[in-house]
Amino acid sequence: MKQTKKWSFSALLMYALVIGAVFATSARAEGARRIQVAIKPDLYPISYIDDGGNPVGYDIEIARLIDEKLPGYEFEFVPLSQEAILVGVETGKYPVAISGFSKSPEREEKYLYPSENIGVVAFGLVVRTVDAGIDSFEKLADSPGLKIQPVPPATSMQIIYDSYNKEHPGKTIPYALGEWPNSADTLKWIVEGRYDVALVGINEYPKLVGELGYEGKLKFNVVRTITTWSLFNKGEGEFAEAYASALREIKGTGLPSELSIKYFGEDLFKYLK
Repeated sequence: MKQTKKWSFSALLMYALVIGAVFATSARAEGARRIQVAIKPDLYPISYIDDGGNPVGYDIEIARLIDEKLPGYEFEFVPLSQEAILVGVETGKYPVAISGFSKSPEREEKYLYPSENIGVVAFGLVVRTVDAGIDSFEKLADSPGLKIQPVPPATSMQIIYDSYNKEHPGKTIPYALGEWPNSADTLKWIVEGRYDVALVGINEYPKLVGELGYEGKLKFNVVRTITTWSLFNKGEGEFAEAYASALREIKGTGLPSELSIKYFGEDLFKYLK
């Protein structure tokens, strides 16, 4: 097993990190190919930078496990913006990117997807415990008196609502568009009654509920799950297949489910079943 390097950064170097500093996950094996893995530095809890300046998160841990199974490769993480990641992988500057990417026909034209998804992201309806029975879009559609928090345009939340409404023309959900709110504000507004329900990703929910002292006051009802993927440059077919093979082995051990519980508070893979 390769030795993992420890990293410590001052505030100045932390700034440099966000704009592109490189982190090695392990010592270079002789003759191994060094792979720069593009990541987002602020996508908690999937990929982010901890207080010690280390890349951490669900996707990061899975990638490190894959790295250990591929002696011919050595991974190092490069924190970048979303735009820089997509351009960098498409042009071949970076062979692969992780950080909760979804699959779409448009992206499949530009990137190579491996045969194994890396994880699962859940979206749910957050309601007060008194409304815990609102656990599906159908029940939300049957409750026109509930105030729905507006959703940001061109986001997964809008896509999910629109998809449901398209599939249920006689039972649509009348939602409004609005600015992207702070996640803590969303929970606060539900508790205080400004809104009765909000469609949110599970990413920060378990952490925020505890920090805000809202245990027992709110309920998160999963209504949609989306598989997440690693993005490869189109010319990285051999590497992508080796990566997918290692990922299949890791899934066979049950570790992704354990890491899902660690980072999201529950095993999101169960919703795929």
